Amino acid sequence: MEQSVSGWFSCRTHQEQKRQTYALEVFQKVNLINSNIHLIFIGRHEEEYTSILLNKIEKYNLKNKVTLLNFTFDLNTYYASADLLLAPSINEGHGRTIIEALIHNVPVIATKSGGHIEILKNYHQAPLVGVDNKRQMTEEIVKLINNKKRNKFLNVTNFLLKNHNVLDHT
Repeated sequence: MEQSVSGWFSCRTHQEQKRQTYALEVFQKVNLINSNIHLIFIGRHEEEYTSILLNKIEKYNLKNKVTLLNFTFDLNTYYASADLLLAPSINEGHGRTIIEALIHNVPVIATKSGGHIEILKNYHQAPLVGVDNKRQMTEEIVKLINNKKRNKFLNVTNFLLKNHNVLDHT
């Protein structure tokens, strides 16, 4: 029986702080366990960092598994088809993409850093993993892929309205 492809994405400027190379290393480990996955990076490209990212994609033999797309404001199509938002960045100010993913019922796995903590501290269905703990992030992703029930977020709208009022950020 053919298993559907698990599509992940990471949406942000391609730069060291956002840690797409970290995401790629985790993706490579998960790909060894479940090869029916695809990763999409959407964002603005900083030339030097994007070059590093492309070299790692080549090194890990993931050219057919990873897509780099330019920045767009229209992310609804990507959220609609995503199985996971991976947010491995450090020192994140707010993490708007996490809130957008939750609004679209896309599961989130994020590092325990900056704005991620503020957004997800009371939302126990979205694991926060140690900043440099690739093993823990890999395990959480594999759990998510293997447990489709976990993909269904309950009461996400109520959670967001209760914990993240837009007026708090103006």
